[in-house]
Amino acid sequence: MNQSFQKHLLEVQKEFHSVYRPHAGQLPVLNAFFVDWLDGVFMRCGRKLGKSSIAIYFAWKFAVLFPESEVYVVLDEAQHGRLIYWANGRLPRFFSTQPRLPGEKSDAYKRRRAQGKAIEQKYLAGEPNSTTMTMRFKNNSTIGIMGSLNFAQADGLSPAAAVYDEIKSHRPEFDTAFRPNLDALNGRLLVVGTPPPEGQALHYIKMEEEFKRSKRKRHFLMPSYLNELIYPGGRYGEKFLRIENDYKMAGNEHIFKREYLGIIVPDATNAVFPDLDRRKHVFPHAALMEELENSYKDWDFYMTYDPGSVTVFATTIVAINRKDKRFWVLGELYETQQKRMTVGHLFPLSREKAEEIHQFFEDWILTYDAAAAWFANEVATIYDVGMLPCDKTSRKGEGKQDQLMVLRSAIKTGRFAMSERCVYTYKEMISYSRDEDTGKLPKKNDHAIDCLRYTMRTAAYDEEEFSPHEQIQTFQRIAYSVDDDWNREYSADHD
Repeated sequence: MNQSFQKHLLEVQKEFHSVYRPHAGQLPVLNAFFVDWLDGVFMRCGRKLGKSSIAIYFAWKFAVLFPESEVYVVLDEAQHGRLIYWANGRLPRFFSTQPRLPGEKSDAYKRRRAQGKAIEQKYLAGEPNSTTMTMRFKNNSTIGIMGSLNFAQADGLSPAAAVYDEIKSHRPEFDTAFRPNLDALNGRLLVVGTPPPEGQALHYIKMEEEFKRSKRKRHFLMPSYLNELIYPGGRYGEKFLRIENDYKMAGNEHIFKREYLGIIVPDATNAVFPDLDRRKHVFPHAALMEELENSYKDWDFYMTYDPGSVTVFATTIVAINRKDKRFWVLGELYETQQKRMTVGHLFPLSREKAEEIHQFFEDWILTYDAAAAWFANEVATIYDVGMLPCDKTSRKGEGKQDQLMVLRSAIKTGRFAMSERCVYTYKEMISYSRDEDTGKLPKKNDHAIDCLRYTMRTAAYDEEEFSPHEQIQTFQRIAYSVDDDWNREYSADHD
């Protein structure tokens, strides 16, 4: 960094900070860009942290420091950007619309806003364009707002810096088109947003892991209480504790954790399996196998297929204990590449996985969605193996919802366990939620869930077999930790 630029940087910073006063929780992000000069920052943050002001400061400072730079603030939709960045003047009049600080006297506040107006007049070239939501600077830099829905437009841009705001709602195609252009100019990227419910918005998780792994990027978990201007006393201040208690009393602790603490948790409000918890129900594969081997005569083994030829071909491998009705998901296949959705590829692979769990294949009960008779016919023709068709209703005429409630009871009573290998089955179950408006079950992202339903149907597994109030212990758990490796493994599969 030459002396001329260093001097310019200090002058700009002094000007900006005379009006905009970043709080202590925001400084690490700003220092990552303008002290350490890193390529990117990902902020998983809570509400009211001040992420929008960080984003605007970043965009303004980059545009002023580097002439002829294109800087973009990207929301899920352009209209959303107009609402939270433009219509209220936050982006075009950032310095002259700064809020009054706690304890700041009226005269001092007026002087600070006047200073802000002078900064805007010094650097901006004319009035911002409200139609296109763009600002042009006297050094020929620009800042513009756009939405990720218009991902085709991203191909023709030459960005030097960008902000992705509310990243959980972005279209992944936008980043695919935009990022190569940003990287070509060694551009900087600031990604901000509250986290999605666990298992949802996988684009968010994949990008977050990218920033965690990169040496030239940085990841921050920034709860709302870091903004002590809004939450005096921080995490244990009276205001923050009162908000937390209000959410708990309303039965919405999961929302508080996600929206204020930035923790990825399931959406318990509409979740079909609200009691499913990785810490309680996901086990090391070796631990489950050890228990299984000690009592294998008490178990029945099921391999169930939901054959698809376009989107997903799912298979689950399940063991059910005849005595206490423990329901263990021990393996899976989850093929999303259409060219691999063939009997010749998937059946031998599924058999190999099954025999690794229980080597006597003749003991396995094989079942499939009755609507996919083509699959069973091909297996019988090629491998001389018979399979049981399974319809979608139980022997008592119960449908999908009733069957899922039985599975939900198995989870609640401690009968359900899952191997750490079953990444996709867990992802489907933890994110499976009713439609907020209609209350209906979704008809997507449920391929492995359907396999579990078919297994229950074939095994005549229902609540009459066990008391829904009787708690059992899966086994004496050994010490272990299952954590973010799940997200990392999922992301790696999709790189």
